[in-house]
Amino acid sequence: MKKYVLAAALLGASALTAFAQTTTAPAAEGDTPAVVTPDAMNSTAPVEGANSFTEAQAKERMEEAGYS
Repeated sequence: MKKYVLAAALLGASALTAFAQTTTAPAAEGDTPAVVTPDAMNSTAPVEGANSFTEAQAKERMEEAGYS
């Protein structure tokens, strides 16, 4: 009886690992090429400087958070 339980547990574990290996579909928008193409513009990229801080702003925020 113990052999059957062990066999069922191993079979169930192997089935779970098979589900973990399934791949998801690639995103429909925002494809970034694997090769750099300096002439092409990536329209889904953020505007340069829109998501960045100056050194002074970053230092101020870190100090406000309690880091020195």
